[in-house]
Amino acid sequence: LQHQFHDELPGTSVAGVYLDNEAEYERVERLLSDTLDASLAEIAARLDTRGEGRDDKSVPVVVYNPLAWTRSEPVRVTLRLSAGPTDEAHSLALRNAQGHEVPAQIYGVRQEGPYWYVDVGFLARDVPSLGYRLFRAWVDEQDAAPAVANGLSVSEARDLAILQNEYLLVTLDK
Repeated sequence: LQHQFHDELPGTSVAGVYLDNEAEYERVERLLSDTLDASLAEIAARLDTRGEGRDDKSVPVVVYNPLAWTRSEPVRVTLRLSAGPTDEAHSLALRNAQGHEVPAQIYGVRQEGPYWYVDVGFLARDVPSLGYRLFRAWVDEQDAAPAVANGLSVSEARDLAILQNEYLLVTLDK
């Protein structure tokens, strides 16, 4: 009850009190954040994150839901990969635990030493209450961009890229 003082609550304390409060709140936030990170890391360390046939080059991505209801939310993570999605022949593949492709957007790619760091965003659907969902990411070598499970197809014609689903046809001039 340290910060339940009768002058702190209505905001009538002297300025120094609020400076002390801010420092205390920052310390508590760091402590709680460190505790949460350590707890989630311990849970992740105990999960079976092995993938089918891609263990040598895929990266597990665990999305947690600390809330008491199932939720779907956009997620943004930085992945450390052994190869980078650097050209049209190498793209980032992301799949859920059932093996279905998950559309993902790359925000940035950088190489540091032997690793590639890829900032990627995707929609984590139906993450269970007080639970998690496991996804797997890797750089996929391909001849052409595949159709995504949501009906999106990507193709090229001359100097154009064509994106199409059942509702829209988008043509981009390279």
